[in-house]
Amino acid sequence: MSATHSEKFTFAGFIAEALHTKEIGNSIDAVLTEIINKWEKGNAAKSVISNPVKWFVKVSFSKPEDTIKKNELLTLIISKSIPMVRAFFENTDFSDIKTFLEQSKDDFKKIIQGINTLLVEYPGKLITSLSFIPDISNHLIFYLKDLISRLNALPADILTDILLSVLKEIDPKTTARLINNFNELVRQVHTGSALIGEAGSPQFSADLIAKLRIILNEIDPELLLKAGNAIIDGKKTVISTFNNVISEDQTFLKIHLEHLMSSQNAKTEVLKEKLEKIEDLNDEEGIKELISVLNTYDLAEIINIFFRILNELHEDSPELFQNLISEFFNTLDINEIQETFIAIFYDTGSAFRPFLRTIVPVFVKEFINCMTPEDDGNDEKIAEMQEMLRHFIMGKEI
Repeated sequence: MSATHSEKFTFAGFIAEALHTKEIGNSIDAVLTEIINKWEKGNAAKSVISNPVKWFVKVSFSKPEDTIKKNELLTLIISKSIPMVRAFFENTDFSDIKTFLEQSKDDFKKIIQGINTLLVEYPGKLITSLSFIPDISNHLIFYLKDLISRLNALPADILTDILLSVLKEIDPKTTARLINNFNELVRQVHTGSALIGEAGSPQFSADLIAKLRIILNEIDPELLLKAGNAIIDGKKTVISTFNNVISEDQTFLKIHLEHLMSSQNAKTEVLKEKLEKIEDLNDEEGIKELISVLNTYDLAEIINIFFRILNELHEDSPELFQNLISEFFNTLDINEIQETFIAIFYDTGSAFRPFLRTIVPVFVKEFINCMTPEDDGNDEKIAEMQEMLRHFIMGKEI
């Protein structure tokens, strides 16, 4: 067994060694000297008595700067840290700590508020304390890295059991009540805003507009534009840099693209499940309400993105493109699609009539104009199409 493991740590021994360090000794010397100075202040007799006492305190606790090492206390803490932590783990009942933390929530909040208040009172110390964040973050990152690597070393069943045990400890009813309370808070604010505002103008909107007007009046529009452009350029730079880096490693690039496809497949499956749930609804009014709030703009954008992906796929891998298209159309229910188009063009023809009468003439006119000879390399195909169309209208075969 190593010396670190065999060393018996005691808190009393640690305190005894800490008292012999420069930092603790000088602190005790300063505190006791200050107490004695206040006690003797304005009294000659007390001053005579206190001088030998102050000399004794200084000799006992203070150390000359040239006779001691620097950072003695830190060195001691580091040397004792592992034995200290080991003793803590071996001798501490963690259930007591859990109880202590549960019963001390308000006290911790007051301590945190008090510390923040003190920091604000001393701006210089606040700025210095903020400079600790990078170092503390690095320590936390190292801790998490080391902890997760050790968790990964555990057997899969044990690791899963640990995580599930943690999950089981979370109170689902309290979590649900938290969500309900938050939802109620949003509803209350929305309702209250409508009640205290003018008709058709909720108070929140009015106050927000007023606040934004004041803010915008104080904002430098040119500087705002430059900052916005800088953010856009920065985002573009980050994305471009990331794409350039992963494109250098073909294996990583393929994995990344597979991840994107898997992510899109998962979203598609979720959308499919939601649509199936809507299809299973028996409440016709509920279905009407759901469809009425359908965001057709986003739906159209999804279709646009889908066709852009197909076009890119066709350019890169025509054979795979053909297989995907075949699989897609073979899966479609042609009868259902036919019924939908019949319903659109026949059952709701009166609604489409103004649209068709307005758009179709323009479309046909422009279509005919586009089919005139222009010597752009397409005249031969256009002439072939015109011949086929003529024979089709005349009822003759080519």
